Amino acid sequence: MKNSVYQSDSKPCLQQIERVIENNISNPLLTNYQLATALGVSCSLLTENLKDATGVTPRKYIREYRLKMAFKYLESGKFLTVGQTASAVGFINVGYFNRKFTARFNISPFQVLKNNGWR
Repeated sequence: MKNSVYQSDSKPCLQQIERVIENNISNPLLTNYQLATALGVSCSLLTENLKDATGVTPRKYIREYRLKMAFKYLESGKFLTVGQTASAVGFINVGYFNRKFTARFNISPFQVLKNNGWR
């Protein structure tokens, strides 16, 4: 019997993982355990298979997903401040969010707002 994180070809179903993350995007306390529980698999199985499929751990995958959503929000002007955006994607510390965002995209969140005419 296959777990719910798998498609018929035994590969992780990233759409299901992303759906759980998206439904909990503003929850800064979303953990690997909560993600695994929502998918009906163990933490170790989730970690093993997500790492095989993407090369990253669930924790890093969650952070990467949050950062991508933040970029989309900033580009679209959904939130007009970096603090609102950080909070909306589950970051408690705006400074940490700024560092991770800038390291990932080589541009600051504020600059994304500015480049798109929102500031």
